[in-house]
Amino acid sequence: MALAMDRLWVLYRCTLVSRQLDLNQLEEPLGSHGTGGHATLPPGPAARVVQGIMAFWDKGSGAMREAAEIAIREELFLLSKGLSTIEWAARIAPMLGLLGTVLGMVDMFGAIGTAGASSGAVALGIRKALYTTVAGLCCAIPASAMLRLLDHLIDAEEERLRRISHHLILHRMRCEGGTQG
Repeated sequence: MALAMDRLWVLYRCTLVSRQLDLNQLEEPLGSHGTGGHATLPPGPAARVVQGIMAFWDKGSGAMREAAEIAIREELFLLSKGLSTIEWAARIAPMLGLLGTVLGMVDMFGAIGTAGASSGAVALGIRKALYTTVAGLCCAIPASAMLRLLDHLIDAEEERLRRISHHLILHRMRCEGGTQG
């Protein structure tokens, strides 16, 4: 859960910046020469994508499009860091809980077979064995929910980064007179 909370905080900070970005504000300082507009952005994925794209302003909109894909992929990789660990925990926790339950049941039935036991002792043994299932589910359910939330935030950030890149490329194409791209 600590990893999930860290990822949530990182994604929240990143998306907060890109959600507040006004694309028209980005275009104004660019003019037709492609300089300056990205310098005013706060640090984060959006700024890095804009910088990656604008480094290819002089190469034309086609090069900017390729640079955008690379920059967006790099940011998505960074934003997705640690999600496979959360997914692994969400998948393995119920199985570990079930394993503990089965082992507890095996021990309980072994005790019944060797010494005999009352129904109260059997019920107590089953109760103890089920605690591991509860523990596994208590780990898996929040991890699964958090993973879904983080996936959603990453998808939303990807869409925002793509909108930013398309906006910049279209601006460059207008500066080219719509001849390249």
